[in-house]
Amino acid sequence: MKKMIFTLLPVCLLLFASFFLLTSCDEDKKNDADTNNTADITDTGSEDSPMHEHITNENGICTVCNRSLAYEITYVSNGDGTCYVSEIKTATDYKEDFVLQIPELAPNGDRVTAVRCAPLSRPIPWIIAAEDFESILAELQKKVDNGELERFYVEKFKSYFSLQSLSSRKTDQAKEQLLTLYPICAVTDVYTYASDTTPLEDRWICNYLQDIGYTKEQLLSDYRHLHTLVKASTVSNQEEILASLPIPTSFCDQVIKISVPEALEEIDISFYLACINLKELVLPACISEIPDNAFSYFLIKNIQLPNTIQKIGNHAFEECTDLTHVFYKGTEEEWEQIKIGVGMLFHPNATKYYYSDTQPTTDGNFWHYVDGV
Repeated sequence: MKKMIFTLLPVCLLLFASFFLLTSCDEDKKNDADTNNTADITDTGSEDSPMHEHITNENGICTVCNRSLAYEITYVSNGDGTCYVSEIKTATDYKEDFVLQIPELAPNGDRVTAVRCAPLSRPIPWIIAAEDFESILAELQKKVDNGELERFYVEKFKSYFSLQSLSSRKTDQAKEQLLTLYPICAVTDVYTYASDTTPLEDRWICNYLQDIGYTKEQLLSDYRHLHTLVKASTVSNQEEILASLPIPTSFCDQVIKISVPEALEEIDISFYLACINLKELVLPACISEIPDNAFSYFLIKNIQLPNTIQKIGNHAFEECTDLTHVFYKGTEEEWEQIKIGVGMLFHPNATKYYYSDTQPTTDGNFWHYVDGV
C-alpha cells in the first residue's frame, strides 16, 4: 500500500504543476488581450452571409451582411474608453455615390472622439512616372486640337507639376539631394505635384483630369507602373524605394455627405475639402474656421453650420450655384459676430435660416434641429 502511495505521488505533483502552468498561461493571455485593446481596430464589417446578393443603403453598407462595400475605417484606442479614426480607405471597385458615416462607437465599444487621418483622398497623383504624365498632356493636347480647351490651360496644368530627373542635376551633391527626396529617381524620371496648392487649385487640376477620363483606376494603374519599374530595375534598394512612394488615393467623387458624431472633438476641415462632389455639408461644432476658397464651385445644395464658427474666409462658398438652404445653428446675433471675408458669401438663390429652440416671436427664416425643418 505504501509503495502505491509513493508511486502516485510524483504523478499528482506533475498534474498539479501542469495545472499551475496552464493557469499562468491563461492569465498571461488575458493580460496580453487587455494590452492589445490599445491597438488598431479595423472596421471591416461582419462576414458575408452565404450565397446572397449585396444590397447597399445610402452609406454603402450591405443590408444583408452589414459590411461596408464603399469604405473601411481604422480606429486606434486611447485606452480610456475612447478612440480616434486613424485611416479611411475607399473601395476602388465601388461605383455608387454614398454617405460616409463615422459612427459614435467603434466596433469594440470605444467612443469616437476624433478623426486624425489625412484628408479622405487627394484627387491628383502626388507622383507619377514621366511617361505617364506625358500621356496625360497628350490627352489634354487633343482637347486643344479639337477646340475644346485653350492652350493656356494646358500650360497652367503643367505648372503644378515639377520634373524630377537625375540627369538634370549637374553636381553629385544635387543628385544626392534629389535621391534623398525622391529615391524613385534612381529608377525613372517622375513628375511631382506641388505641395503648396489651395483646395480651389486642387479642384481645377482634378477637373482637367476628369475631363480626359483620368479615373481612379488609371491613378492606381500609374502607381502600379512605378512599382513595376522599380522591381524590373537592378538597384539594390528596391524595398526602400517602394516604401518611399506615397500611397495613392482615389478620386473622392462618390462621397455626397459626411456624417460624424455630434460630440466629435477633433476633425480637420481638409477632410471635407477632399470630397469634391459633396451635395450636403454638415460641419460639427469642433470646427471654428472655414478657409479661403474652401468650398467654392462645389455642388452643395444644403449647408449646416455650427454656432462655433468664428471666421469664414474669402470666397469660401463662391459659385456654389446649386446651394438653396443654409442652416445656421445659432441666432442672428451670433451670426453677426462671425468674421466673414470678401466676395459673395452665398449664392443669391440660397436662403439662410437661424436656429430656434422655441416658437420664433419675430419675422424671419428659422429652423429647428429636432424637427428637421
